[in-house]
Amino acid sequence: MKRLEAIFSLINPCVVFVDIGCDHGLIAEYALGYAKKIIASDISEKCLSKARKLLSVHQNVYFVVSDGFKNIKDSADLAVIAGMGGHTIVDILADYFIAFNNSAKTQLIVQPQSEACLVRKFLSENGYLITDDLIACDSGKFYEVIKAKSGQEKLSEMQLKYGKFYKQKCNLLKQKLQLHLSRLKSYKQTSENQQLCIQIERALQWQK
Repeated sequence: MKRLEAIFSLINPCVVFVDIGCDHGLIAEYALGYAKKIIASDISEKCLSKARKLLSVHQNVYFVVSDGFKNIKDSADLAVIAGMGGHTIVDILADYFIAFNNSAKTQLIVQPQSEACLVRKFLSENGYLITDDLIACDSGKFYEVIKAKSGQEKLSEMQLKYGKFYKQKCNLLKQKLQLHLSRLKSYKQTSENQQLCIQIERALQWQK
């Protein structure tokens, strides 16, 4: 499954859909079949112009220049934050919770480019339950796509690092873990690397 396909597969019918960092607007375009109102947002007008070219003909699509949710006034039923680092996604979500007094429980689809463990940790510590935790692959690069809704859960260290459902067989997860393990074994064998190798081998036991 490719990155965008994984994100598309998690979009469900909703009233207000928000695409944070919408780039070319492909995710917002897909959401046309699911949402009554779509907000396509990016951090600058220059960035947003790409989505405008694609979607300006649709009357139910609104364009907002915004750093994260800061200039978005609508409370979304479903929001996508994709293609950013894990630290950036956590910062965006933290600002969002502050703005809505921690009471807004929008469904979230997040696709961190790195540090997915930080995103999972933040979600689990802020009243969210992960319902889907997918692996996608594009041009040999692996991506993690996470969907969460209002709820409570405590994730183990292994779940934070390798995905909530790492015990379920998944060929792409197996490939990703094998590649990570191979790279680690090619590095200088520090105690930290050795511990990581042991953890990955534990995770791989579930993929046999």
